[in-house]
Amino acid sequence: MLTPHKYQKSSWNTRIGATVIALTALLLPACETPQATAPDTTTEAPTTPPPRPVAEQDNVTAPEVSQNTQELIGKLVTVRGQDINRVNDKVFTISDREVLGGETIAVVNTTGQPVNLPLPQDSRLQVTGTVATLDPNTIKQEYGVDLGQNQVAEYAGKPAIIARSVALAPTPGEINENPQAYYNKVISVPANVSEIYGPNAFVVEDKEVLGVNPLLVIVTDKLKDKAPIKEGERLVTTGTLRPFVVSEIEREYSPVWDAPLRTRLEKEYSQRPVLIAEGIYPSAVPLGTR
Repeated sequence: MLTPHKYQKSSWNTRIGATVIALTALLLPACETPQATAPDTTTEAPTTPPPRPVAEQDNVTAPEVSQNTQELIGKLVTVRGQDINRVNDKVFTISDREVLGGETIAVVNTTGQPVNLPLPQDSRLQVTGTVATLDPNTIKQEYGVDLGQNQVAEYAGKPAIIARSVALAPTPGEINENPQAYYNKVISVPANVSEIYGPNAFVVEDKEVLGVNPLLVIVTDKLKDKAPIKEGERLVTTGTLRPFVVSEIEREYSPVWDAPLRTRLEKEYSQRPVLIAEGIYPSAVPLGTR
């Protein structure tokens, strides 16, 4: 089980743009071996029609989250934003004039980890969670989170995202150019699956996000045996970034790989950044919002 980095408390208020993507079906289509695995957030996959590819998932714009809350209640969405304002330790808001049309969306942090602010320069925050009408009493009953009635009074009855994941969305290229800035922090990486080594490891690539160097992703036991992913799939992977030291990875996560694969990974990725996956989601993030 992964232990996410403990976010440090500091001042709030940074600028971003935000895009919301509906992730109504997280069960990815079955694929040919070799394959890694992603978390199963659906019940039982329908036999007819089969699940649509990631590229065909419906997009939901940020204004729709504010304006059509009732239609989105219970749906999983992803928000990427930079204009972050702290309400209290459990609640913050994301807003952007261009993308949100001036609307402010409250985010209830139920991850158990405080948000690490301020963000690194030009970074964004990615939030994945379920859309709900903000009701402090209901949230306290269902999640055990006390929002503080007075502090969130102005957001009560309005759209909110009940966050299950909060992660940094690094500046394009920074993961490989300046990985130390993100080591031991939870980040999100939208990229294409370029190679699958087995159930415990795959590689993602994206020239805009990662530059010319691919990023190795380690899949831990808690994500194994879930919905399969396949090469060419575009995903958003959230997890903790760290340098790749094969002996440490084996000691902490007990990945299943044979001697030739171990040797190859150590040769190609030793001391390079590696992402220890904590969540894997379909991505429909438009290029302009990264």
